[in-house]
Amino acid sequence: MKKIKNLLKYQLLTILWAIFIYMLCISNPSVLPKYRFFNIPYFDKCVHAFLFGVMALLFLLGFKRQTPRLYFNNKHYFLVLLCCTVYGVFIELVQYFYTSNRHADIYDVVADSTGAMLGCAVAYFWLIKGEK
Repeated sequence: MKKIKNLLKYQLLTILWAIFIYMLCISNPSVLPKYRFFNIPYFDKCVHAFLFGVMALLFLLGFKRQTPRLYFNNKHYFLVLLCCTVYGVFIELVQYFYTSNRHADIYDVVADSTGAMLGCAVAYFWLIKGEK
């Protein structure tokens, strides 16, 4: 029970962001607002990268708040990248099997992973290098 409390205490923003991503990814595209810049080629991939980059950053911020003197090592970054990638695959599988108005796209998973890597890089330079 204590581990769940710690998870909620330090990763609540990450969990809420993951729920936000899920709701966006399974919602009917016709309910989303239509703006001209949405027609930019691969704009949806940029959105995926942004969403998962923020999620990775929030994840690492939660780790940092949990143990302020923790110096991140490769294990933390690998865990975040793995979780974000698995979550991206999960969302694509949900879209494929459980929605009629969405479709799965392997390039969305690539964009998700790329965004998570960028989020980890931002976290590294902001949280770790910024302290020195």
